[in-house]
Amino acid sequence: MTIRPYTQSDFDTVIQIWLDSWRSTGIAAPVTLHELRTRWPIELAKGWVVNVVIEGDQVAGFLAMHEGCVEQLFISPAHQRRGLASICLVTPRRPCRKASV
Repeated sequence: MTIRPYTQSDFDTVIQIWLDSWRSTGIAAPVTLHELRTRWPIELAKGWVVNVVIEGDQVAGFLAMHEGCVEQLFISPAHQRRGLASICLVTPRRPCRKASV
């Protein structure tokens, strides 16, 4: 498992993880895929700093921070229950940098 800064090539995967994670809770997702795709660049422009979690060769989740606070932390349902979210929260955030829009 590695953590690296988000790149634009991660966009589709990260957005799908965001929605799939909501759906995996059994609670109706409060947004649609289209709404998340629209929201993401807005949040990046506001200053989100995003890292992605890589397990094997797949993006398994992401951590979005703003002004030092966790805004979003989602792990793909296929990669949950492995401690990835906990590792994201304790790993030094040196690799974090402002994501480009």
